[in-house]
Amino acid sequence: FFFKQKTAYEISTRDWSSDVCSSDLSAVSSNIGHVASISNLSVNADQVAGELTNLLSRAAAPASVDAGSMTKDQLTAVSGQIGNVGSITHLSVNADQVADELTNLLGKAAPAAASVDAMGMDQGQLTAVSGRIAKVASIAHLSVSKDQSAEELGNLLGAASGASVNATMMTDADKLSAVAANADHVSAGGITNLAV
Repeated sequence: FFFKQKTAYEISTRDWSSDVCSSDLSAVSSNIGHVASISNLSVNADQVAGELTNLLSRAAAPASVDAGSMTKDQLTAVSGQIGNVGSITHLSVNADQVADELTNLLGKAAPAAASVDAMGMDQGQLTAVSGRIAKVASIAHLSVSKDQSAEELGNLLGAASGASVNATMMTDADKLSAVAANADHVSAGGITNLAV
């Protein structure tokens, strides 16, 4: 790729003779100041976080993102340009993403397609996952407590396998009902401190 000074190019990846390779997109990213827009953009883990930010910032139409094997920094870059993202495939998220990033990323995933590793997630992160539960296929390493609402408990436990529930001070009947309705998603002996 050759870029002239002070010229803004419009690039369509569809016009390129074969699949756009990582080095092609790296060259475009390196010269992003000369690019007005990019059509038909598809990005993946081959682009580093800075390249993802650059490329997605110039997407003329919603871009496609294959998030398989993306790092925390790459997912943060995608989340930062979420307005230019049309869809995300192969999405796997964990406690490395803050709540707003989880909301953004899961919002662009296909229904029942994303996987979530909830180990170490705080209340805000679990609330974000619950709010996008229709996009979640599975939740691993889930641990919930009285801090979640009854709706969140039902959402999260319904998508989990082998979850644990700390029932300390969980006295709300709706919360207990949500746990009971999803008991088959809780590991054996996974409900602790239950007082009935």
